Amino acid sequence: MTLTGLMRVFSVASTSLAFSAVLSAQAGDTTAIQAKLSSLIKVTTVANDRSDIVTAGDVVQLHKPGLIMYGVASPLPPSNNYKNGKIGQGMGGFGKDLLIGMLTPGGTTPAATYSQRQFVPDEKCWVTGFQAQKDGILIQLYSDPYDGVRYYANLKIPFPNKKEIPSVDAAMQLVAEVLTVVPPDNQGGQPNQGGPPEQGGQPAVVAGQYFLKETGAQLTLMPEGSFTLLAANGQQSPGLFTVNGDALTLTYGSTGHSAQFKIQGNTLITDRGLSWVRTGDGPAPGGPTEGSTQGGQPPAIPGEYSAAGGSRLLLLPDGSFTKFVAGGQGKGQYTANGDTLTLTFSSTGFSQKFKTQSGNLLDLNTNQLWARIGDAPLPDIAPPPPPADTQTPTISVGQTKNQLTTAFGQPIRTVKIGVKEIYFYKDMKVTFLNGKVSNVE
Repeated sequence: MTLTGLMRVFSVASTSLAFSAVLSAQAGDTTAIQAKLSSLIKVTTVANDRSDIVTAGDVVQLHKPGLIMYGVASPLPPSNNYKNGKIGQGMGGFGKDLLIGMLTPGGTTPAATYSQRQFVPDEKCWVTGFQAQKDGILIQLYSDPYDGVRYYANLKIPFPNKKEIPSVDAAMQLVAEVLTVVPPDNQGGQPNQGGPPEQGGQPAVVAGQYFLKETGAQLTLMPEGSFTLLAANGQQSPGLFTVNGDALTLTYGSTGHSAQFKIQGNTLITDRGLSWVRTGDGPAPGGPTEGSTQGGQPPAIPGEYSAAGGSRLLLLPDGSFTKFVAGGQGKGQYTANGDTLTLTFSSTGFSQKFKTQSGNLLDLNTNQLWARIGDAPLPDIAPPPPPADTQTPTISVGQTKNQLTTAFGQPIRTVKIGVKEIYFYKDMKVTFLNGKVSNVE
């Protein structure tokens, strides 16, 4: 080969190498995409049980409809996928639901067990993690409390070509179609700690205590503009609130984010149409809370109380009580010692303890909240009739531990053998298999 021929070959080879280098530079790299995401989004850290935020990061705003999130009680977050301008669940979401169902006691479906919420464009949430994968970007999302419940979910933003990783800029453009970081000036910031709400609000108009039957949560609005949201599990979320016309806005102290309600008479309506019903006045600012003692006297507790699921408790001034549950009713006597209330069932002799909390009752065993709904007796609200075939509490195969202790109180002792657990009462023995009653002796 002549020198001229060798030069031509060398020239072609050099051009090919240069062209390949350009293509390589233009092609995407998951490491580079991950680094870019880390520079754009500050991740939020949450507690191990997902109940609250430990370290707040950036807030992001959704731009597409269809995102489904499950309550953090779900063992795993649901899967969402972005496609054709919308967020959906698809087969991946169906498979994830099957897995969640397998991890749920009793094997029930997520829809029947955990709270779910569909988020709409312009709503905001937190990012607790993200991962640049070969076929797309996976983002983990976490919400503020809605009616006492926080939600979480996974969102996958797939690349247009599954066989090709796009450039960093193209990948960021895909993410921006679905969500973007809210500028710090619009993220809400921390409310004025201990200060009054903004001018124009009228906090005293709606001050009081409200109860949400669907979840058992309680909301206390104080006259000076502060609030406390108490979930059914006892978790408290404080903050400040403002009123503008018939619009109520709660601003959480831990995150600076807000939730809106519409005021309709003695109820507060959420964006999902749920109604928080007013159950009484809130404690006076700076005064003793209900449930505290004065001069050693126990709080005034006779009245009617309600818990999630329709259960009711009637405490009479003579010290007797009647507890209405799905399986029947139980009766007995109660005593109050400071802020502790003890129910003793006549049929079994066993007891159940509660703590008085802002006029309501908190079950110390299950952390279930019983909201006070009126004085006792209530002539205009008759107790529901007991089942025709029984006047005493009943237990049957398939019921849960909570249903057993609600009806009969706490057992004398318990024994656990492998997947079996046995509750011993004075005159009966109840065996649980995988959390459900399997035998009663």
